[in-house]
Amino acid sequence: DGLIQHRELEHVMRACMEENGMSFSDEQIEDLTLALFEDADQGNRGAITFEALKKQLEKHEGLLQNLSI
Repeated sequence: DGLIQHRELEHVMRACMEENGMSFSDEQIEDLTLALFEDADQGNRGAITFEALKKQLEKHEGLLQNLSI
C-alpha cells in the first residue's frame, strides 16, 4: 500500500544494523525504531510514508550515515 508499518521498519533497522556491523541490543533497536516511527507518524495513522521516514533519518545525520537503505 506504499506505507511502512512499525514492524516493517524494525525489520529494516535490524537488517541495516547487522549489515553495517552495528551492535545494538533488541531493546535498543526497538526503542530506536519506536522513536523514529512515532516522530514520523504525525497523523497517528499507524503507518508512515517513505518520505516521512527519509525526513526522520535526515534529522539524525550520524544514523543515516551508518545505515544503508
